[in-house]
Amino acid sequence: MLQSAFDVDPTSPAVAIRSFLRAARDEIAAEWNGGSWVGDRLSELLDGIGELAEHASSGEPPEATFAMARRRALDTYGPRTSDVSQLVGELSSLRACIARAWQHGALADRHRELAAVNLAIDAVIAASVARFQEPALAKLEALLAASPVGIAFLDRDLRYIRINEALAELNARSPAEHVGKSLAEVLPGAAVAALEPMLREVMASGEPVLNHEIRAPSGDDAKDPRTYLATYFPVRTASGEIAGVGGIVTDVTEARRVEIDLRRVQGHMQSILEHTPAPIWVKDSEGRVVLANHHLADVLGHRYEDILGHRSEDLLPAELAAVHRAHDAIVMNEGRAIEIEETVPAPDGTRTFLAVKFPLPGEPPLVGAIATEITDRKRMEEELRVAVRARERLLAVVSHDLRNPLGTIQISAALLMSRLAADPRWL
Repeated sequence: MLQSAFDVDPTSPAVAIRSFLRAARDEIAAEWNGGSWVGDRLSELLDGIGELAEHASSGEPPEATFAMARRRALDTYGPRTSDVSQLVGELSSLRACIARAWQHGALADRHRELAAVNLAIDAVIAASVARFQEPALAKLEALLAASPVGIAFLDRDLRYIRINEALAELNARSPAEHVGKSLAEVLPGAAVAALEPMLREVMASGEPVLNHEIRAPSGDDAKDPRTYLATYFPVRTASGEIAGVGGIVTDVTEARRVEIDLRRVQGHMQSILEHTPAPIWVKDSEGRVVLANHHLADVLGHRYEDILGHRSEDLLPAELAAVHRAHDAIVMNEGRAIEIEETVPAPDGTRTFLAVKFPLPGEPPLVGAIATEITDRKRMEEELRVAVRARERLLAVVSHDLRNPLGTIQISAALLMSRLAADPRWL
């Protein structure tokens, strides 16, 4: 069939290509498995390839053929598959089918026309892939535009390929003033000197740089520098080759200021705690110490660093820890303050404290405590009780020992008085 189609050897490359594709359509379709994107629209694709090949054979530069394919991609070459590799594979297989059909026909030695067909297929592949990528690129552009975080991509020569408005604004330039320009053409010299070696190291090592802190003067107030966190990462092609470097820059100035203020407040609070002559601590819902002063560490006999994040079970004997945890549970479960005595071991015995434990609202809630040592008072109370008991025992002995002589004296006195009362000389 193919031979008869070319019995009259056409002299026009365009006519030859169109005639070949019409004659080879059935043979190509017979080699193609159905159910694929290319197989489902083979006639449409062959017409498009023929039109592009005709255009390519007319002497137009290849760029014009690719531009024509891109213009027609929306209508003719829009893929119906979500896998770009499958799309390219199918179009490459179609090229192989056309090449085999070409070898069987009368135009097997017409290399100019075959080159035009191959160029047309290349244009279809490029346009189809671009059409496939358009939604992803559109989403990427929308993400870049809407992101409050600065994002940029640079090629291996460290020239800007893409940059969003947020990062361009940080550099006090428009996005258009970045694209195609190098770091040195956009950023101050000091910034380039610090940044360029880091970016080249990212591309050389393939390892990202995470949360690199940058301080730069603000455009509004050079005396009040702003703080940024930057992450730089290698940008790879589908084959894994590093094609450039990407950067994500976040303005954390306000967060840093809040963090500084918070550290200042925490410093004030810790100073107050340290100058308070009593152990003070805060525990979380799991019983771990989250805040304390050094007095507590001294009382427990541990280093200050060793009590933070630990529970009573880690710091005290089991029986004492159980008592402390029971008191914490009362505060936590009932949401009220309590005043109790708690003891801790000491080298010379036991130390006793009067602890006020109270709930600290929050999610999850915390338990705070302030303890006053009453060891001496308890010792004095015990000594007083011992003294009172000794006095009572002494008085009991004295009372018992004196009771009999005094009774005898009392009886003798009473008898004497009765006798004297009867003597007239005493009247």
